[in-house]
Amino acid sequence: MQRNRKFVKAASYLDHYTLHPQGHSVALTTRGQAFALSNWEGAVLPYGKTAGVRSRLIEWLNDGQRLVMLSDADGEEVIEIHPDASKSQADRPVERLTGLDIGRPLYFKLSPRHDRLIFGNHRYELVLVDLAQKSYKVLDKSSYGRIYGMDWSPDGEWVVYSLRTSLYTAAIKLCHIESGATHFVTAPNNLQDFGPSFDPTGKYIYFLSFRDFDPVHDSYYFDLNFPRGSRPYLVTLQKELPNPFIPAPGEPPAGDNGKKDEADKAPAPEAAKSDKEGGPPPSKPEEKDKSLRIDLEGIQSRVVAFPVAEGRYHQIRGINKDKVLFTSFPVEGSLGKNWRNHEEEEGNGALEMYDLAERKKEFIVNGVSDFGVSRDRNYLMYRNGKHLRVLKAGEKPDNGASGYTKKSGWIDLSRVRVAVNPPDEWQQMFREAWRLQRDHFWSDDMAQVDWQQVYQRYFSLIDRVTTRSEFSDLMWEMQGELGTSHAYEIGGDYRPSPRYDQGFLGADFEYDPASGGYRISHIVQGDAWVERWDSPLRRLGVNAQVGDILLAIDGQRLSREVSPQQLLVNRASTEVQLTLLGVGGQGPGAGDRRPETAPEQNDSQPKNTTSQPSSLPASHPPNLQPPNLPPSTSPPRTVLVKTLRSETEARYREWVETNRRRVHAETGERVGYVHIPDMGAFGYAEFHRYYLAESEREGLMVDVRFNGGGNVSQLLLEKLARRRIGYKQPRYGQAFPYPVHSVLGPLVALTNEFAGSDGDIFTHAFKIMGLGPVIGKRTWGGVIGISPRHTLVDGTITTQPEFSSWFQDVGWAVENYGTDPDIEVELKPQDYVAGHDPQLERGLQEILKLMEANPPRIPDFGPRPSRELPKLPKLQKNN
Repeated sequence: MQRNRKFVKAASYLDHYTLHPQGHSVALTTRGQAFALSNWEGAVLPYGKTAGVRSRLIEWLNDGQRLVMLSDADGEEVIEIHPDASKSQADRPVERLTGLDIGRPLYFKLSPRHDRLIFGNHRYELVLVDLAQKSYKVLDKSSYGRIYGMDWSPDGEWVVYSLRTSLYTAAIKLCHIESGATHFVTAPNNLQDFGPSFDPTGKYIYFLSFRDFDPVHDSYYFDLNFPRGSRPYLVTLQKELPNPFIPAPGEPPAGDNGKKDEADKAPAPEAAKSDKEGGPPPSKPEEKDKSLRIDLEGIQSRVVAFPVAEGRYHQIRGINKDKVLFTSFPVEGSLGKNWRNHEEEEGNGALEMYDLAERKKEFIVNGVSDFGVSRDRNYLMYRNGKHLRVLKAGEKPDNGASGYTKKSGWIDLSRVRVAVNPPDEWQQMFREAWRLQRDHFWSDDMAQVDWQQVYQRYFSLIDRVTTRSEFSDLMWEMQGELGTSHAYEIGGDYRPSPRYDQGFLGADFEYDPASGGYRISHIVQGDAWVERWDSPLRRLGVNAQVGDILLAIDGQRLSREVSPQQLLVNRASTEVQLTLLGVGGQGPGAGDRRPETAPEQNDSQPKNTTSQPSSLPASHPPNLQPPNLPPSTSPPRTVLVKTLRSETEARYREWVETNRRRVHAETGERVGYVHIPDMGAFGYAEFHRYYLAESEREGLMVDVRFNGGGNVSQLLLEKLARRRIGYKQPRYGQAFPYPVHSVLGPLVALTNEFAGSDGDIFTHAFKIMGLGPVIGKRTWGGVIGISPRHTLVDGTITTQPEFSSWFQDVGWAVENYGTDPDIEVELKPQDYVAGHDPQLERGLQEILKLMEANPPRIPDFGPRPSRELPKLPKLQKNN
């Protein structure tokens, strides 16, 4: 059944989209297929082959009829030029530019005057392709990163782009197409300049840059950072041009409504005529512009900032009438965001416009992911998540308009009907994933694996695949031939299966034969102030206690055959009524054992809510009356609680707090404890949550067991490596260390076989830096990094091992081996069941030994210096 033809929603797989040069139509690719459609009416026309082929990066040529795009119909991507699809099949042969070694293009940018396009590719090259001549040449290349953000000059003779000039800097460059000469517009090896575009009149180049260094104090730590830092800029192309943000002497104020000379008025628009009713008028035939004059001498000193606040700006584009569009994004937290769901996020940017003539900024619209403008600069299209909208450039939308109409601007993507034949699609996806590894794997010899032979070995098996999950298995096997970590295949268009999420109460239960209910043996204690991170039984007004008996859920009686888990199926994050029988009065959590279990990985953001459970009037329906009640038992009562979707967060917090309390107790409060669950946003947050207080103790235990990896290890090691060299002594109270947040005494680290990726790196670096002994088991052994950005046609993410880690002591040897601990300690299953943690226990022994051998002490500062004036000897009078 999963091999049968099916139809999918175009909006769910929207890839690339572009406006017609005159703005009246849209071309797009979705699920690997190319389409063109007028904005609000008419037929949707397909372009190119659809079965087993992926089309990418579709763009209109300047005639507004032909389309150019990439296609891998022959197994490798080539550029194709497609005539107008409204013509008959016989009248529209496709031109294919074969034999060009162009790499994997990242995007296309079409010349406004010629059939030429430029793009950056995966090899860090800037490439020019002449479509008419079917030729290409490399215009520039970076040694440090891919070339993004580029634009053509209005006359089509120049290209402006951003080039990485070092690991941490980027500059704006110009390239003259005919001569191939390149010139820096902004100073290299200095700042980060990006996203340039030409002004339509050829007076300016607009760009964005991180040039504002206005540090913001951290709320918790003595630290400063730059969460915004960027701003729009322009550079004048002719040296005589004045600063457009400063009024000329005698110029009327901006917004002056006085009469202007007729010659200064913009021409009135001509009557709209279109071959489509309601569509925009056709553009006038373009006149041959004179060549653009660019005064290169002194150009780097002609940079001017827009008079807008620093922020996080992503795109900038000039439009007609001296107006400039740009997007800005808010500063947001990182919890809950990761590379697997970034494509699903709704746009949260603001599209703004600066009017150079009026010298003022205007807000256009919110909810923008990214935007583009038509080649005539009269229309813009922006994306909001899975939605597209076309507006007149520089005008605010009619937010009162609804539906998919010209007035509202929204494009109805349900008009695009996408048919999928899974066997053909799986073949294409396999080929593309194989090519991605070939082109991006960190070593050009593919670790001496015969990659072509791997292709032949596995491709023939695709005909036997009957389900999407089987195809995933095949992909994992194929990529696994590299014998390298981080070669993942994640997500994709799986057939949905019934899903009934379990509700959780954050407690452990034992069946009680006497009452026929379930006795609460343990209540998880997490963060009471965060709903997801604590047991619902600890909410205000519930007053559940260890020893209480759960008799019923939503009035349904529990029994040996009917457990709480059974009645909570499909009840995740919902309110349920619990019937509780209080028998012990022991208090929440009293007398229970908290097993030191391993935490599950979770890097999602806890969400605070204001809802609280309410206590219902006490009652016990006759059918719920349990037999054989002890004399001290109160009548059953009912309470209302909201179940958890997962107990992972609450049980993780309890595990950490249990370890922390144990370390404190067994060292006389002298040693602190920090657990780092991963090296992403969640792990960074967890480290700093505890390090603030724990670093004040005499020693510190750093636990990276079960660390899921990421990329922040070096930021954490930076803090752990601080060594005290002095103190600040106030008049009152305790002295505080210099540098701050430095640990007085020894460190030890705990690790295990489930610490991987950046968890491997942290463990190995901890040893190399001599921060302290490492205790536990050899780590996972996967340290070749990835930059997840490539999605296949059905949304699958494949990752290519691109950045291999080398260390001064073992070279490449951490990959596929891991890091050995200084002291190996096994955590046996029987230890886990019994609630013992021998790795933690050995860590306590070792840190106490270190503290005994070299007791950490705050030094005796001695007497405070005297600043008393010196006593001078008395002068003796001469007799």
